[in-house]
Amino acid sequence: MLNKAKMSKSSGNFLTLDRLVEQGYDPLDYRYFCLGGHYRSQLQFSFESLDGAKKARANLNKAVRELMDKTKAADKASLSDGAKKYIEIFTADISDDLNSPRALARIWTLLKDNDLSGAEKRVIFPMPRSWP
Repeated sequence: MLNKAKMSKSSGNFLTLDRLVEQGYDPLDYRYFCLGGHYRSQLQFSFESLDGAKKARANLNKAVRELMDKTKAADKASLSDGAKKYIEIFTADISDDLNSPRALARIWTLLKDNDLSGAEKRVIFPMPRSWP
């Protein structure tokens, strides 16, 4: 839904990814926006929400890049109980009817957790070499 109105081509309020790109959004901004809503719930689209997703994704990218630049991944066998608990909880979130909003919030909690080392965070949240 676009600003509480149903999207349709005939009404002229139908969005395409090309249109969002033309307006300066990255397709990953839209993907992040979609991950913030549960797939069983109707997604309420607004450009303000997409702007928020764009900013949050940029902040996530920055946090992950900083983590990658400062640390190397730990050995998975040496994880603390707290780190193991994050893996367990994240898996439970995703397994609970693909609850991506809760899993995404869990990633943010993990990144901000000062009780875990950067090395442990890299094991819990593995990142590809070419992180955006």
